[in-house]
Amino acid sequence: IGIVITIAFVLLALSDSKSFDAFVYGYCLIGISGGTTLLTSLRSGFVIMEWQTAIFAGINCLFDASTVMTSLLYEIHNATGISRKGLLLGYAVIAALTYIALVVLWGIIERQETKSSNTRLTESISTPVVNDAQSLSYTTLEEVPLNKAQLKTQMSSFEFRYLFLFASLHNLQSSFYFGRVNQTLTNYMDTTQVYTKVFGWILPVGFVFIPVINILVNRFGLPCSMLTSTVLSIVYQGTSMIPLLQLQILKFIIFVVFRAIFYANIASCGAKTFGYANLGTILGAIYTSAAVIALLEIPTAKYANTSKTGWNLMYGISLALSVCMIPAIEVYRRRFYKS
Repeated sequence: IGIVITIAFVLLALSDSKSFDAFVYGYCLIGISGGTTLLTSLRSGFVIMEWQTAIFAGINCLFDASTVMTSLLYEIHNATGISRKGLLLGYAVIAALTYIALVVLWGIIERQETKSSNTRLTESISTPVVNDAQSLSYTTLEEVPLNKAQLKTQMSSFEFRYLFLFASLHNLQSSFYFGRVNQTLTNYMDTTQVYTKVFGWILPVGFVFIPVINILVNRFGLPCSMLTSTVLSIVYQGTSMIPLLQLQILKFIIFVVFRAIFYANIASCGAKTFGYANLGTILGAIYTSAAVIALLEIPTAKYANTSKTGWNLMYGISLALSVCMIPAIEVYRRRFYKS
């Protein structure tokens, strides 16, 4: 991944529109390596289990905040006069050093885990085996918990379908909001685009809500946290339909909190439900499917931009879908506490 992302930034640094146009290739490599980095980073949540939710939330919030890097690099360019080539080559060097450090540190962790495993194995060999039927963890397939089941069983479970629905719906709504936010602010007379700029700078600060997310999941449970994100989606979409420009600041904050909790919920649900072994495959399938469904944002946003009727209709449908998600969360809650 580190090699791919480094090559991507080098291509963007060296590209121009006339002699060496490799912008598309660079963007594609960034997209591939970025998504892969997110999925592989989530495994770090299993290193310190008591802080797993906070780690997941932090990873997702920082991934979300990375969108501001282009604006930050542009501001550095304006302030210092450093060329695009210089900035992106410097960024490529930072990326390479970061991934090298990650490889080294992860290697140290794996060696420590190997030593711990060998120690536990030695202790287990020296311990007499108790011939007791109750010592067997699972006697039938039905008794195998989902986080230890085979991948096929996990992907055919209700929990997987529920997580797919939850992720796809809210990701589509989030994409639709991004596709509509500028036009919405224009409709509400943001002629100076001040609110548009404010939204761009508020969006990356979701990480300040990491302690709240950690408390929400660990103290009140994952179903409550998922319900909270759905309720927040209802609130920010409802607020979007109120034609008051000053109110949009509150909507921005609610949207940022929603995204922070939403993505942390996906990772936490995947980890707690399906376990470590298949987490990458499960979340990869969820994120990929949700991304494909999010392409519906293009025609829906286009239709919403055609008229006020289309705008109200699309927001109304999106709002209704969030409300319909609540019964599904209730079904999941009952299964969650029953298991």
